[in-house]
Amino acid sequence: MKRQVICMIAEGSYPYVVGGVSSWIQQLIKGHPEKDFIILSILPSKSDEFKIKYEIPKNLIEIKTIYLSDVYSHKIDKKVFMKYTPQEIKLISNFIDMILSEDTAEALKILSDVEKSSVFDFTTSKFFWEKICNKYNKNYKDEEFNNFYWSYKSVFMFLMNVLQNEIPEADLYHAVSTGYAGVLGALAKLKHNKPYYLTEHGIYAREREEDILKSDWVKSEFKKIWIDYFYFLSKISYQYADKIISLFRYNNELQISLGARSDRTMVISNGIDVDLLSNIEKEKTKDFILGSVLRIVPIKDIKMMVKAFKVAKNEIPNLKLYLIGPYEEDLEYYEECVELVKDLKLSEEIIFTGRVDIRDYLGQIDIFLLSSL
Repeated sequence: MKRQVICMIAEGSYPYVVGGVSSWIQQLIKGHPEKDFIILSILPSKSDEFKIKYEIPKNLIEIKTIYLSDVYSHKIDKKVFMKYTPQEIKLISNFIDMILSEDTAEALKILSDVEKSSVFDFTTSKFFWEKICNKYNKNYKDEEFNNFYWSYKSVFMFLMNVLQNEIPEADLYHAVSTGYAGVLGALAKLKHNKPYYLTEHGIYAREREEDILKSDWVKSEFKKIWIDYFYFLSKISYQYADKIISLFRYNNELQISLGARSDRTMVISNGIDVDLLSNIEKEKTKDFILGSVLRIVPIKDIKMMVKAFKVAKNEIPNLKLYLIGPYEEDLEYYEECVELVKDLKLSEEIIFTGRVDIRDYLGQIDIFLLSSL
């Protein structure tokens, strides 16, 4: 009997980044040895920091990686754009305005066709120029045009680059977030006529909104473009998913509020390996120990936790905090957290463990906490 093939689509995680989503994917693959898996991984760029961090299971038969930065290496062939018909240009019009419509499915297929247009030909075409100018005159005419132009153009350069990658054939496509992963899942369903599932551990669009609002890589007046863009990608992801899964009810309600059909949603909470954890005994220590199992990244709001710990430490002198998890994903943020700990004179009380076996620490901890945004 032919083995079922499942293509997992992951952005910024497995198998290159250690974290909760990556560990979940690893467990999912290892838990289904009767199935074969393909990983379609999306990363910002080729970098030494993105090395495989997990032991690859035997039933993981292929890893294909898409790099967003590859968009800058495409060659320009101005003749390619001429293969768009007037009808096709009409079909992609709403899509370029970030409007979900009955034409979205066709627009995805058209923009993904490398025989129709390259990324650069499309984003330097007269059609795209006129769309940008219309958008600028309607919503941004009091702002600097050059920055607006590059913000809007970059959005579609990255998206079209992702869409024009070949999608492996599989029996089921399962994206582990919306965004680029979710849109690729939708495209895979449309191209290969196979089911597409979407699981969100967090709400991707809201996380990207938080990142953008705090960022300094885009001017404040143009942050709305990027925020609208990621919400648009989420709407596409929800529109074509056959099942939309969240980990708890509140996120399920958020998904529905952002465009997911309620009859396609379901909640599957994270499970616990009872046998693995049930024999851990509480260790007696003179300190009262807090613990947080997490990645050291901005979305976890480590700095707020550190500041709150300082307040609590004034009331409970024997307090300690273990921050249990990897820090390599965002070294700049990690160093800022370490510096904050030093400034608050808490280096002896707050311990960054790095990636460890959490069972070595569970027995020491009195209270677990999490400060995710």
